[in-house]
Amino acid sequence: MTLKHDEQFIKDYFQEFIQGFIFNDIEKSINVGTNFMIALALMSYTEHLGSLITGKLGINGFSESNFNKALEYFDFNGDTNYYKNFKVKDNKSGKELNIYKIFRCGLVHEYFPKGLEKMTIHNEPSYLPSTDVGISWVDFGSERRLRFHCNAYFRDFKNAFNKYKDDLLVKKDSILLQNFDNAINNVEGYDIEEIV
Repeated sequence: MTLKHDEQFIKDYFQEFIQGFIFNDIEKSINVGTNFMIALALMSYTEHLGSLITGKLGINGFSESNFNKALEYFDFNGDTNYYKNFKVKDNKSGKELNIYKIFRCGLVHEYFPKGLEKMTIHNEPSYLPSTDVGISWVDFGSERRLRFHCNAYFRDFKNAFNKYKDDLLVKKDSILLQNFDNAINNVEGYDIEEIV
């Protein structure tokens, strides 16, 4: 297998883009409490993770499959099925919606999660979620609401990226390495510089 991007490139990519931009931007946003923006960014970044896994970064028509592929790397307290199998019944259509349809599409296209009348997005900058889940149902007064907990989802998101990084650099999974290489080839030439 011949790859254009070597191990050092992968390490640099994770250091510069994943930790330097993605993780850093979310941490800064959590500190100032921009709840909806954090949720929206986390949905976009989840899709980015999936596109690296599948090799389809920058290719139209794969948003949902990329997003759902990323959820295969997520877990909550060791449950690897929690996020990928999370479903909610749409109040209007009665159809079951997954996290991609509810949150990613809802927040990107409508600013609100799809198909839900009651929702809360929660963030406390100093809160360290050791046992809380990123997406769940909660009792909110006398109502039951779907909750997106930014800190907890971010914790599980970082863990997913770290598992993926280990699969690339420690396990050296040949399919994932080839897909990473393909993904970066798809968008090569973009130059990002943060101005502060």
